[in-house]
Amino acid sequence: MNKKVIQVTQGDMEKLMALLGSRLKLRTRDQEHLEMLAQELDRAEIVRSSDIPADTVTMHSQVLVRDLDTGGESSYTLVFPSDADIAKGKISILAPIATALLGYREGDEIDWPTPGGRRRLNVIQVLYQPEAAGDEPDHSVAMRRDSQMKRENVEQFQL
Repeated sequence: MNKKVIQVTQGDMEKLMALLGSRLKLRTRDQEHLEMLAQELDRAEIVRSSDIPADTVTMHSQVLVRDLDTGGESSYTLVFPSDADIAKGKISILAPIATALLGYREGDEIDWPTPGGRRRLNVIQVLYQPEAAGDEPDHSVAMRRDSQMKRENVEQFQL
C-alpha cells in the first residue's frame, strides 16, 4: 500500500466508518478489503467538503486513470457497495482499485495489490467531483481535529 497522506471529506469519512462498522459485524467475504479501507482511512487527513481540492478523488467522483503497465485508460466512479454497477463503471469502495483511488489527486501514481496482481495507476483527471460541482452538501458537524480520536475509531475496525 501507499504511504502518502490522502484527503477525505468529513462526510465521506463518517459514511465510510459506518460502512466499516456494519460490514465488520457481519464477517462477510469482504474482510480483507474492509481492512484495506480501514488502513487507508487511518492515514487520511479529514477536510471539509468545501475545502477539498477539485482534483481530489472523493466518494461519487468519476476519475480517469491510466494503467502504467498496459497503457490502457479506464473511467471509474467510486460508490458505496449497494450502488456498484461495473457495466456503468461504478465500482464499490470495497474494490481494491476504488480503495486505492480514494483521496488521491490528478497526477498521482498509485501502486496497489489487487486479486489479479499489483496494479500501477496514474490518476489522469477527476472528471466529476460532487463537492466541486456543488452536489455534495458541506457537513455542519464540527471537524474532528484530534488524530488520536480518528486513530482509535479506525483501530476498532482493524481485524
